[in-house]
This record gives sequence, C-alpha cells and structure tokens, in this order.
Amino acid sequence: LWRPDGGLPAAQRVGAMAEGGVFEAGLGYGLSAGRLPGVLTPFSDLGYGEDRNRLRFGLRYGDPLRAGRTFDLEFSGERSAYPETVPVLRLGLRGTLRF
Repeated sequence: LWRPDGGLPAAQRVGAMAEGGVFEAGLGYGLSAGRLPGVLTPFSDLGYGEDRNRLRFGLRYGDPLRAGRTFDLEFSGERSAYPETVPVLRLGLRGTLRF
C-alpha cells in the first residue's frame, strides 16, 4: 500500500520518486453478470505521490474464480495530474484473450 519506490523497477527510479513515497489503493466489487458466465466488477484506483496523482475508475468483466480464464475485458477512465501541468484525461478499453 505504501512503497518508497512506487513499485517501479530499479532502472526507472529517478529524482524525487526514489526518495519519496507513493500511496496506492484500489476498490472493486464483483457482481453477477446475469446469464453471462463471469463477474462484472466496478472498480476505482487511486494513486498519490510526490510527482503524480492518479484517479482511475471503470468496469471489468471476466471470471476470476475459474482456472485458465480465457477472456476478460476492461473499460476505464483516468485522470492524472503532474505538478504544474494541466491534468491529463484518458479513456481506455483493454481486453485479454488467453488460450
């Protein structure tokens, strides 16, 4: 939850990030997808550090309880703010197919 390296590999730790900390938290709740096999999960992620603040929210679909899961899909929105810059807004769609 609180890591001084912000979860970055050693090669990417520079400047204030290597000295400061990052707070990251996530919240999600799985709901039945009705007639579809799997789970719908509304979620929110928050990241707060010295060099960037991030808020991400969205919806995931998949089956996290089945071994060898073959498909999942995520739709999300994100707001990132860096010091002394205009906040960046993003929308994303990500899918994973395993076989």
